[in-house]
Amino acid sequence: MMTKNDTRSGELNVEAETSPTQRGQDRHRPFDALRVHNFRIYVAANLAGTTATWVQRIAQDWLVLELTGSAFAVGITVALQFFPMLVFGLYGGVLADRFDKRRLLILAQSAQMVLSAALGLLVLFDLLMPIHIYVAACMLGFATVIDMPVRLAFIGEIVGKQHMANALTLNSATVQVGALLGPAVGSALLASVGGGPAFLCNALACLLAVAGILSMRTRELNPTPPSAHGSGQLLEALRFALGRPDMLLPLVLVVVAALFAVNTAIVYSAMAATVYDVGAGGYGLFQSLTAAGALGGAYLAMHRRTLRLRTVVFSALLYGAALLLAGMLPWYGAFAASLVLVGIGNILFITATNALLQSLAPPAFRGRIVSIFILALLGSQTIGGPLVGGMTELLGAAATLVVMGAVMLISATVTALLIAVRGNFGVRFSRSGMTVVAPGE
Repeated sequence: MMTKNDTRSGELNVEAETSPTQRGQDRHRPFDALRVHNFRIYVAANLAGTTATWVQRIAQDWLVLELTGSAFAVGITVALQFFPMLVFGLYGGVLADRFDKRRLLILAQSAQMVLSAALGLLVLFDLLMPIHIYVAACMLGFATVIDMPVRLAFIGEIVGKQHMANALTLNSATVQVGALLGPAVGSALLASVGGGPAFLCNALACLLAVAGILSMRTRELNPTPPSAHGSGQLLEALRFALGRPDMLLPLVLVVVAALFAVNTAIVYSAMAATVYDVGAGGYGLFQSLTAAGALGGAYLAMHRRTLRLRTVVFSALLYGAALLLAGMLPWYGAFAASLVLVGIGNILFITATNALLQSLAPPAFRGRIVSIFILALLGSQTIGGPLVGGMTELLGAAATLVVMGAVMLISATVTALLIAVRGNFGVRFSRSGMTVVAPGE
């Protein structure tokens, strides 16, 4: 396939000829990326790490509440952990493009291991004070500035272009499994042995991650040549992403979703407490059903053969429709069941956007593009949390869900109209590699 890509305008012109025999041989399997030895190590380490991170998060929030008796103090802890990403998140992408990603991951995981182990020991020796958690949360946030963009960009070096979309989806599925297991394990540890072992569990997971990274077969990696040192690298990546409609439009949708749609936990808690009066158990059920839907959505995403900009838009429409439906259903059972659809829509949208952006980014820009995506998602959530909380208090939980869904639907519809005007384009993944596709292919 021959492609011409004008990266200044973002419009793609494609001339292609694919034989029926080639298409018949190009069968897609949902777990293709797991055939790569190094990626199997990555997935195992990531599953353990994500689960342990949730274990620590549950222990951290509970211990802050126990030590201070203040929900506001819990909010301060969360803000301290996300503040470094909001302010410095883009520079993590610059580091990912400039330095060896494998070594950066080892550094970030080692820092997290030391911090978690220190908190665990403070708890075990009954020396923990709120200030210790505040400082550790902020320092963990700085480690995350490096860890998150490097971790996602490193996937491309592990599996190569031909498996990258599948690997990103499997990575999302791993995160969802960790989100299901972690809170349950964390709650059990808190109830049985206290918070100290919960922190030490995360320290152990970080140690296992470092061991896994060191055990990878370096000759099978596809390292990206480091970008040249110099000023203006961050602006260069921003100009590149914002100058291409096929990257700008998904990023705008991510910002809208993070501001209005992603902070469902705030609404779920209000639905459980004030609408259905089902308490903490009902709130946990709502979170679990959404996570189960996300896991199912990840499995569906593994079967994607073609990834286009309209794939992102369709996923955003599904996400918005699911939120709107959940807000309009007046029965407890129906509402709970609809949250499975919310989880499916969320993960289809996030994985499609992430995969499209990474696939369109040149290898030398990939770390910085990933950091822009993470900032759009997590940074906007920091602003969206108070926004959704305020709407919930002002309008009520059910009405807020309707507004969240309506905003997503309107944004996706406007994006679809822009695509209709400018033309559709995207990326197709196969065993033979990655190719750009034009309308009608």
